[in-house]
Amino acid sequence: MSNTMDDGIARLLERLKDELAVARQYGLDNTARLLAMAILDVQTVVHAISDDELRSLSEMIDRQRDGRGNVLPLRPKRAKG
Repeated sequence: MSNTMDDGIARLLERLKDELAVARQYGLDNTARLLAMAILDVQTVVHAISDDELRSLSEMIDRQRDGRGNVLPLRPKRAKG
């Protein structure tokens, strides 16, 4: 991508993130989900992430969930000491 295009996409992502914060602030949950999906879509293009790679990541995260739907850490935290 050209520098002009990179700058434009970076500005677009910032605007989408700002609007996502506003949607969350006002409890517009469906709008927030749509904005989050738009952000993810743009980021996959910027970082050349294929649909298959994204699907594989999503499946891996789903396998890491506990019984309550929380995502478990991929690596256990080290004990302090």
